[in-house]
Amino acid sequence: ADGGQVIKISGFHDSIEPKTVFKFQDAEGNENGNKRNETLDTQVCLSFPNSCECIISSGNGFLYLLETGDRGLEPSTWKLIGSVKISDCPQPMILAHSLSVEGGIHCVLLHVDEITKYPALEELKHGHPSVTGIRLVHLKKEQEKKLEIKNLIMWVTLGNVMYTAVEDKDHVLIAADKTVYTIDACTGDIHGSVKEQEIEDDKYVWEQEEGDVRGHFRLEEGVKSTDLEVKIEEFCLKVTKGEQLLVEGEWGGTINKQESSWEVVGERLTLKCKKYNKGEKWEQFLKGSSGGVELQNQVDLQDRLKKLSCLMGGPNSLTQGGTSFNSQQLEDCDEYPSEYSCLEKWNVSCKNVTHKVSLGDHQWLLTCSMLSDSPPAFCVRHDVDGVVWQPEPNVKESWSCKHVGTFHALGYVQAGKEQRKFSVCSPILNYAAICDVKRHVYVYKAPCQLGYQLQNRKTGKKIKKVAYQQVINLEANNEEILGLFGGNNRLFVLTSTLMYAVHIM
Repeated sequence: ADGGQVIKISGFHDSIEPKTVFKFQDAEGNENGNKRNETLDTQVCLSFPNSCECIISSGNGFLYLLETGDRGLEPSTWKLIGSVKISDCPQPMILAHSLSVEGGIHCVLLHVDEITKYPALEELKHGHPSVTGIRLVHLKKEQEKKLEIKNLIMWVTLGNVMYTAVEDKDHVLIAADKTVYTIDACTGDIHGSVKEQEIEDDKYVWEQEEGDVRGHFRLEEGVKSTDLEVKIEEFCLKVTKGEQLLVEGEWGGTINKQESSWEVVGERLTLKCKKYNKGEKWEQFLKGSSGGVELQNQVDLQDRLKKLSCLMGGPNSLTQGGTSFNSQQLEDCDEYPSEYSCLEKWNVSCKNVTHKVSLGDHQWLLTCSMLSDSPPAFCVRHDVDGVVWQPEPNVKESWSCKHVGTFHALGYVQAGKEQRKFSVCSPILNYAAICDVKRHVYVYKAPCQLGYQLQNRKTGKKIKKVAYQQVINLEANNEEILGLFGGNNRLFVLTSTLMYAVHIM
């Protein structure tokens, strides 16, 4: 978008040919692109709910539905079907995802709001001055370029929203690093287990994998690691602060004391313990404790999706035979965040969670739209790799995500990029890209067949595939990078005055 216009670009061989296909208009049909930019600097978002229509959010409350025609043909003017102003939505806002459903189009909007508007959350704010709002609206076409808009459900969370998408008419997916609550669109009242969450936060949550178990305890504000004395023994745990006993109990199983550790990040004490008997499933974190809440489905998720077999070179894996690293081989930049994210599937009609999966330590890396009629795929870190999962909709009882690819060492690479701003990958997963705030874009290509023979001189092993890493240097342009998009064979980099189209060989 440029100055209240949408520009389509074609022709990438010798020259780039931009053509204006739409100018922003308000709900009354008056062109207001320049006025919008003068009054409020907001982020314009485009989303394609189907093959022939487009939804545009102006960022300051306007939604436009356009007829694009066949977007694979030569650019033609997009026709305005209708527009609508969302009067009660905080500004600015962004359009996260849209999808055609029966009777219209579902759109998911994101915005930031003041926490003072939600008194029920203030007791849980823990230093957060704002909340992230998520709103699902339904658009229906009317005559005379008007749209009927209906608020279906609203959510708020004190954490970050890494991912939200419409799965189908009745379900929405949300990934956040803190609890998500539904709210009443009229009164702003919170619906959900806020009081129950207070009790849980005052005690602890825990989770386990095949060889590890982790517990997370909330601390009082201002408590530092130097204030605590943590004794991790083979069969028991004791945590004190001066003469005050905070936690004491016997482990739910046996641990390896030498390979266990603890840390304080923010207002949480995290215990990371290595199971003595790998594969043993603990029933409790501390025996006899009724205050611990297990984050379910982490082990079940691994079984259902066969994560381990996929990572070791499943049939859909982009890279075969990835290497695992232990904690001694990783660096400081590889430390996982203290917050543990969850991916939730919400039923819009019932306003409840039907499926919830803890992502544990697996950092969220990026999202990618691979299928037009499905939610975007997402890439999370596992060890040092980036593993790509595609949510599979239209599953009534059981719900799963399909492993569709792996970017070898992408998690390790991204962790070392302290100046990174955007991370993307192509829909066909042949490369991933990370850009800094300015100048540099790093492109990582999946291993491909060599047209020649290559042999390791020391081991004599013949190399059949090689992965490439390249750096794009925008040295002549010192402007901040405002956007990054990965196509199948071209990478687009946007600054305030220029857009670069990079051909990926």
